[in-house]
Amino acid sequence: YYAGWLLDVTDPATYATSFLKMANSDETSEIMGDRLLQFGSWAAGGASVPATHWIYVNFANFVDYMSTMEQMYASEAFQLHLQEIEGTYKVTREFTEELILVFE
Repeated sequence: YYAGWLLDVTDPATYATSFLKMANSDETSEIMGDRLLQFGSWAAGGASVPATHWIYVNFANFVDYMSTMEQMYASEAFQLHLQEIEGTYKVTREFTEELILVFE
């Protein structure tokens, strides 16, 4: 199970610095455990909505997504991140995905 956010970021340096600080905090590490927390930008093509960057996170299932993100949104690390990036971004799309089949 995956969750993603597409972002339109106007100050990438500020956003990336704050995101890395939040992602590498002890509090975030404790909440996220071994889940992948990824942040990137479009190299080519882009998205169907205005977006310069993306965040992608994996979860065990929908319940894990909801409970983990509830903890994350309430954390001091995330709240500080929101303060530091205020006015530098807009979430243009939020989505979840569930893997159905892998062809090998």
